[in-house]
Amino acid sequence: MSRHEELQTRLFTSLHHFNNIFLCTSIMKNATSLLTLFFAIIFTLSGSAGAQTPTKIPGIDQDGKKPKVMVLGTFHFDNPGLDYIKSSVSDILAAPQQKELRELLDKIKAFKPTKIAIEAEPTLSERVNARYARYVAGQDTLRRSESDQIAFRLAKELGHKALYCVDVKKDMDFNALMQTAQTTGQTNFLRRFQQASGFIQAELEKMSKMPLMEQFRLHNNLQNAEHSHSAYLLMATVGKDTNYTGANVIAGWYERNLKIAMNVIRIIDSPEDRVLVLFGAGHLPLLYHYFKFSPDVEIVNVESYLQPKGMKR
Repeated sequence: MSRHEELQTRLFTSLHHFNNIFLCTSIMKNATSLLTLFFAIIFTLSGSAGAQTPTKIPGIDQDGKKPKVMVLGTFHFDNPGLDYIKSSVSDILAAPQQKELRELLDKIKAFKPTKIAIEAEPTLSERVNARYARYVAGQDTLRRSESDQIAFRLAKELGHKALYCVDVKKDMDFNALMQTAQTTGQTNFLRRFQQASGFIQAELEKMSKMPLMEQFRLHNNLQNAEHSHSAYLLMATVGKDTNYTGANVIAGWYERNLKIAMNVIRIIDSPEDRVLVLFGAGHLPLLYHYFKFSPDVEIVNVESYLQPKGMKR
C-alpha cells in the first residue's frame, strides 16, 4: 500500500468513527466540535504521511472566477476629528493638492472598478446618491470629503450609476478603557499607550506635510498598517480577572469591520465585479484580512496601483 493510499485509509476510518458519534448526538450541539475534529484529523494525518494539506475544501472553495475587492485606505480630507488620534490636513481643494489628487485618481482608475463602496451607512444611500446624481448632472459641487473627491469623481468618470454605502457605526468606549486601566492599576499599559499615541500623532503630522501620493503609499503599506494595528491588541489587555473591558471594546472594532466586509460582499452580484472599498486607513488591516480569507472574493493589494511611474505592478 502506498503512503497516499495509507493516508486515505486512515482518514476514512477516522471519519467513519466520528460519523457514528455524529449520528448519536444532536446535530446543532456538536456540529462545531465535530468540524474542528474533522480538520484536526486531516491536518494531523497529512502531516504524519508527509503529504500536502488540502488545497480545496468542497462546499467552501468554489470553481470559476471570483469577484475582486481592493481596499484603499485614506485619511479624512475634511478632518472631522472623529479619530482618537487626530492630525492636521492640508486643504484638498487647493490647486497643488488637486493636481496630486488627479494622479491618485488615475492610478486607482487603472483597477477598473465596477462598484465603489464608501464609509457611509446604508441608511444614507438615498441621500448620498441623490447628491451624486446632482453632481453628475452638473447641479452640485464637490465638497472636501474623500467620498466626494475620490469616490464621486471616479464613479462619474467610470460611468457608475450609484455609490454603495457599506459602513456600520459602532462607538469605541475609550473612556471606559482608560478608566479601567487606572482602576486596575495597569500603569505599564497607560505608559505604553501614551508613548505610542504620541509617536503615532507625530508621524501623522509628518505625513500630512508630504505629497499626497506619498501619504497614500504610506497609509496603504500593508506591513506598516498591520504593525500599527498591534495597538488594538495592546488595548485589549486592559482589565483583570473577569474584567475584559479592553477585549470588549476591541471586539467591537473587529465586529464593525467584519460587518463592513459582509456589506461589501452583499453588493457583489457578478464574478466580473471589481469593488473599490474607500475607507479610513485604520480599517485596512482588518478589511484586508477578512477579504483575504473569504472564499467568495479575491483580494487585490492596492499597493501595486500606487507605485511611482515606471515601476511594474
